[in-house]
Order: sequence, then structure tokens, then C-alpha cells
Amino acid sequence: MAQADALRLCSDALVLIGESPIETFEGASAAQVVANARYQPIADLLLASHPWRFNRRIETLARLADPPAEASGYSAAYALPTDCLRIVAPFVDGTVAPGWEPAETAIWLDAEASQTVALEYHARVDELRWTPAFRQAVVYRLAAEFAVPIRDDPKLQGAMLQLAARELAIARHQNASERPARRIPLGRFEALRRR
Repeated sequence: MAQADALRLCSDALVLIGESPIETFEGASAAQVVANARYQPIADLLLASHPWRFNRRIETLARLADPPAEASGYSAAYALPTDCLRIVAPFVDGTVAPGWEPAETAIWLDAEASQTVALEYHARVDELRWTPAFRQAVVYRLAAEFAVPIRDDPKLQGAMLQLAARELAIARHQNASERPARRIPLGRFEALRRR
């Protein structure tokens, strides 16, 4: 996490609930303690909640020397990337692995040592890569998290959760609309129109 960006997002959330911004996560104020404890879990939760384009990754995995436990039913273990928040699918030689199981910092599956194993996943990415709508959704969600422990205000929390949900919907819509436009096949209707 980029410390300055995380502080800015937390400070924006604190301002939304009527608190002063913070300049550091280190300190004993309620705002600093709660922001330090809740920022990364909330950011990770929202990053893993949807197939965002800005945090999608595909990486070749390193095979681990120790195979998984025999009871697992899988022949190989591969190290997960350290920034992995959510697995989409593993691939063995370019084909989706038919069966697999995540295991803490590894993924178990069936693959020979000579085969290439890759992983499509959603990663923890630097805040500078986030879209503006996603950033705003994180700010509102943080404000909701901060509302009760700092302000003791469940109504404010509910209002912030509603705003976070609205911003997440906008961010998802923008994420979905980033695909290139597809040509609609008109077939015989197009031929009739040209006559």
C-alpha cells in the first residue's frame, strides 16, 4: 500500500463523518487506531469483491518442492503470488485446470513438472491504479467502518453504507463498459436495408 494514498483515503473518510484528517497511522487517537486497523481489510474486501479490470493478473507459478499431502488427491503444489486476493482460475499448459484447491500460500492441482502452470487472479494493487469511482467507494465504505467506533453513530454508518453501495454500482458499471464495443450481427436485415 502506498502510505500517502492510504492516508488520503482514510482522511477523506474521516472528514465525511465529521472528524479531522489524520497525518499518520501511528498514534493513539481513535481515528488513527481504527484507520490503521481497518484500512487494508476493507480495501482487500472491495478489491476481491468484483472482477475489476485494474487488478486482474495472469502469472506463471513456481512449483514447490514439497508436494501436497497425499490425502489432498493432488500431485503438485504451486506458490500463490503474494499479492493474490482471489483466485479466478489456474491453467496447466494453457488449459483451465479441471480440479484445484487453494491452501494458504499455495494452490494444489495435478500437473507434471514439465508443464507450465499459470494463475489468473485478482491482486492487491497500488491505490494509484484504482479508478476514481472505486476510490470513492472505498472512501464511503471506510467512513461506514469508522462511524460507529469513532462517532458512535449507527445511522451515519447506514448512510455511508448506502453511499458506498451506490459508488460500487457506478464503479462496476464503468468496469463493465471498458470493453470494446462489439458489432451487432444483423445478417439478413442488414442486406434488406441496403437494397
